Amino acid sequence: MPNQNKQLFEQMLKMRRKAMGAGNRKKSRISKMPVMLYPLAVERSYGKALTKIFKDFTDLVNSEISKEVLENWIQEYKQDRADIANSNPVARFFAVFKKDAFLEDLTTIISGLKLKSSSLFSSGSPARQLVSNTSINTADFGKRQFLKFSKKVLGVDFIPDEPWEQKAIDSWSQDNYNLITNLADEYIKKINNKVSEGVRFGKSADEIRKDLKKINKNISGYRAKLIARDQTGKLNGELTKRRMEDVGVEKYTWLTAGDERVRPDHRKMSNKICRWDNSNVYSDDGKNWTSRPSSMQGLIPGQDIQCRCTAIPNMDDLYEEIDNQIIKEAA
Repeated sequence: MPNQNKQLFEQMLKMRRKAMGAGNRKKSRISKMPVMLYPLAVERSYGKALTKIFKDFTDLVNSEISKEVLENWIQEYKQDRADIANSNPVARFFAVFKKDAFLEDLTTIISGLKLKSSSLFSSGSPARQLVSNTSINTADFGKRQFLKFSKKVLGVDFIPDEPWEQKAIDSWSQDNYNLITNLADEYIKKINNKVSEGVRFGKSADEIRKDLKKINKNISGYRAKLIARDQTGKLNGELTKRRMEDVGVEKYTWLTAGDERVRPDHRKMSNKICRWDNSNVYSDDGKNWTSRPSSMQGLIPGQDIQCRCTAIPNMDDLYEEIDNQIIKEAA
């Protein structure tokens, strides 16, 4: 089935370039293309909202597993161990099968966390709505970037038909939802393990609280923001790729975020010409292609972990093809 977006885009491009005249067509080839920007505002909003969601977990842990509670558990456990040590051999044997008293209280708290997780991530929950809204906002941001590009090369807004978009958004949303729920499950397991091990291994209440603080900070800070940055970039990059390929733009220039956080292997890709249909090569001139470093094989901007790189559409091939058609028709 013919790509109607590509056909219409090329027809409109040909009309625009015909009206330019030879001199202006030549000048337009060296004019700068707009950058397909990274949706920073969407990422930050997503990160803040995720942090707030996970704060419900950390608040529950902080209130239920206080220093006083831990001190009572530690004291009870020590007393139980002392009683067992002073008991007869038969009693010591059966004590091995007895569940530590503090574990009953801890199990109740863990059950509360699991209920909290179920309520936060159920169908129609704020977390699901957040993921859905983020996917829509990312897609809308990308559409505005595409319109900026089409206005530049066609002189008018070009709104392509994108029957694939909803499927891509749904797939991304499900992957994101799975990441968030897996993070919640991982958090609950870590809390359970750190507390039970801490009490049993003789840690003080302050030491256990310090461990819990690290876990809380990780989930409600670093991990939430990592998901937001990583996943927003992935969706933005994938939608950019699909839109560019849909209208016949086969190449792009890799552009980094340009700050100190850019990784060395990504910095080496900056300003390199790349192909959407082969993410294993790059070029300095768009004609001679070189194999990428192994760490950058198979990647497009935004696809690597926490990648904030973006793409500049490269119109060289399309310009050349259309301009040759115009010259041939005029001869």
